[in-house]
Amino acid sequence: EMNVPSDLLKATMQVNEAQPFRAAEILTEEMEDRTLEDKKIAILGIAFKPDTDDVREAVSITLINHLLDKGAKVFATDPKAIDNVKEIISHENLTLSNKIEDILNGADACILVTEWKEYLELTPELFKKHMKNPLLIDGRRTLDYEKFREKGIIFRSIGLGK
Repeated sequence: EMNVPSDLLKATMQVNEAQPFRAAEILTEEMEDRTLEDKKIAILGIAFKPDTDDVREAVSITLINHLLDKGAKVFATDPKAIDNVKEIISHENLTLSNKIEDILNGADACILVTEWKEYLELTPELFKKHMKNPLLIDGRRTLDYEKFREKGIIFRSIGLGK
């Protein structure tokens, strides 16, 4: 048994549960008109962790549903979990694709949710080339934010502030 105070565990769980909503808050702050209505939001990674197709209790599902509730058009990709997402969410404003370029094309923003190896190798140039508005939110704090910022990407990270 671990001797961790239960209030610490509760606080940790509350922070974790708030993460998807924080990503949506950051998006709204960064949008010129302060709304997600009709914005194309790209999601990189849906599985709850890399190298699995498991989406049970994945923050991505909460995030996708929240963005859809806010009127966003969500375009998501994942190397393994797409079929499992189709069983959970069916929405006219949700598009699932295996091609990263397809979800980034014309996007107003992109959120890295699951730190798949192939996503960590993406370059700032790819985001600039395909996105309407190069706004990238790193939900895992795994990307080199200086590299992205110096290439003109608006880069925000969950838990780092501006």
